Amino acid sequence: MSVESPCISVCRMDGASRLCEGCLRTLDEIACWGGMSDQEKLLVCDEIARRKRVFELSASKVTVAGSIGSIGSIGSVSGAREF
Repeated sequence: MSVESPCISVCRMDGASRLCEGCLRTLDEIACWGGMSDQEKLLVCDEIARRKRVFELSASKVTVAGSIGSIGSIGSVSGAREF
């Protein structure tokens, strides 16, 4: 089995999260990808899926908060109720 790279050619690192904005990998994960076993690559893919869920949850909280709340760190919204 060969695990495809999650790269989508949107290669920009986010300074706050230290993740690639396109594939949600760290610099270490990107640099080591070619030398990883398929098992290691699958673990990284699982972590990427977890990160996506966190970002989607964060985004939905911001949407619910509207202009009432302010965004603090990733995943937290102040001034708004969580549903």
